[in-house]
Amino acid sequence: MMLSKILLASLIGGLFSLDERAVAQTMISRPIVVSPLIGFILGLVSGNPAAGLADGLFIGVILELIWIKVIPIGAHVPPNVCLSSTLGVGLSQMIQGERITVLMISLILAVLSGLVLREIEIKNRELNDLLANRILRSVEEGRLTQVGMLNLLSIGITLLTGVLILMVGLYVGVNLAQIVIDSLPMKIQRGFGVSFYLLPLVAIAAALEAFFRFKV
Repeated sequence: MMLSKILLASLIGGLFSLDERAVAQTMISRPIVVSPLIGFILGLVSGNPAAGLADGLFIGVILELIWIKVIPIGAHVPPNVCLSSTLGVGLSQMIQGERITVLMISLILAVLSGLVLREIEIKNRELNDLLANRILRSVEEGRLTQVGMLNLLSIGITLLTGVLILMVGLYVGVNLAQIVIDSLPMKIQRGFGVSFYLLPLVAIAAALEAFFRFKV
């Protein structure tokens, strides 16, 4: 069951990650969209789609508010919000434990993974620069048929990278998080219970801070 969930979440998250930059940029890759969808689908697999949707919506809203001011403009490379959101929701649906503790651990790992995945995204963009230069040479040499092929190659590399990252991240993350949760003292888990209700306020404050600092 867990492996099927990992494969399903990886494929869906990889496809949605194409929307961030490679294909359409319709904003469906934002946490507020992709997280509830993946939570609902994984919930269907588990037989409880309502719980999956609720967990996905909670994680998606928190991550969206935290990263709402992170905009991919120019050369700035933000955290990979789509893959990290998929990772967070996937973990929340596969880890066994008290619900609030599971959600908090999943959120922590999602935020950390977004920062790590940013470095992988930088390498992916460097590879795309090489492909772009090759496309320009193909146009100059009149080999126009290669232009479409190279564009598809770039999309395929982005998709494959996202799927593989999620597969490895979910498999390692589930096992690592399960060990952590099983070893957590009850005092810390009760602390997560308090943080769970304060976290939305922190996320809203982060979003408001971004708006107040915005200057036209």
